[in-house]
Amino acid sequence: MKKQACAAQKCKSIPGAQAGSWCVKAIMLDKFFRIEPDNNHGGERMKKALVLVMVLVLAAAMIAGCSGGASGGSADDVKGEMYDAGSISALVPEGWMAFPTSDLFDEYEGDNDPTSFSIYKGAESEWDAFVKPGVQISYYAPDAGFMSAKDWYDDVQDIEAFDLGNFSWTGYTGSSLEVPVTVLEGTSDAGTVQLIIMTEMDDGKIALEDADVQAIIKSVAITA
Repeated sequence: MKKQACAAQKCKSIPGAQAGSWCVKAIMLDKFFRIEPDNNHGGERMKKALVLVMVLVLAAAMIAGCSGGASGGSADDVKGEMYDAGSISALVPEGWMAFPTSDLFDEYEGDNDPTSFSIYKGAESEWDAFVKPGVQISYYAPDAGFMSAKDWYDDVQDIEAFDLGNFSWTGYTGSSLEVPVTVLEGTSDAGTVQLIIMTEMDDGKIALEDADVQAIIKSVAITA
């Protein structure tokens, strides 16, 4: 533990929050394979070169694992398929998965609620909804009496309104049960759409500015 704390102290000078974890492991690996000087200079250089390669591979792997939340490029370049719940639809980008919302109160025909569904990045099953970042999309008809959930969240901060796709969006950031969210609301004559974006989960991060998130927002359409 003492060696690890020492390694962490050395890593404080590296900019970026993601640098710390792989930096500590790299320093610990270097110490584990430390070669004391001897007369066999050729063998020593080879061993040190091997250590350097292992450190670089470890660093690259850790950085790749930590950067999964980023999505560069343009929203227009994002590929995927449209998902229509019945009253609301949106693009499901490649690498994302859509899940219907169960009709718990038997308000509609069938098993699912046509006014709501969710999309999760990197999901493979419904259980991933608990650990993967995603977007919950809900539609409220004009006579549904939509009320903003802004007061339900902690640490609320308004974000600047913007136009994208079929709506002019207003919104805010906040947290619920220590889960950071970005909430967007768009209104038209056909009703109101609310997007709840779970930006930081245990198994990944997304951001409002990500190309795939922007593509989802841009594609949202009322189909009721």
